[in-house]
Amino acid sequence: AENTKAIADAAAGVDAVKQAIVVLKEFYSAQEASFVQERQVPEMAEYKGMQSNKGGVVGMLEVIVSDFARLKADTEASEKAAATEYDAFMEESTNSKQQKHDAEVKLRLEKDQAEFEKGRTEKNLRATEEELAKANKY
Repeated sequence: AENTKAIADAAAGVDAVKQAIVVLKEFYSAQEASFVQERQVPEMAEYKGMQSNKGGVVGMLEVIVSDFARLKADTEASEKAAATEYDAFMEESTNSKQQKHDAEVKLRLEKDQAEFEKGRTEKNLRATEEELAKANKY
């Protein structure tokens, strides 16, 4: 249940962030001319900002999209692995239960057979003892 919720949340997150990226790209492309400064302060002319982190907000959102996609893929993979492990466990448990049931049935049959033979042997012993007692009386 938790994995299903996490997968759904990640998919919703991917969709939402992608929509936000589209909106921001449309906004920035429409406003591109208004962001260009005519003249910069001389001290700022040399400042290049964080050039290694190009992309700004849109780049950050693209990273978030990839994180959501990775989370979704990882969660789906772990869910599939857990389902496979569960299926294998259930199959093994079912087989083990059947083997134990079969062993119990066999043991009961052997016990019943032994009791039957014991009863028959005791009956034969009593009959033989009665014959012996009659023979000794004679």
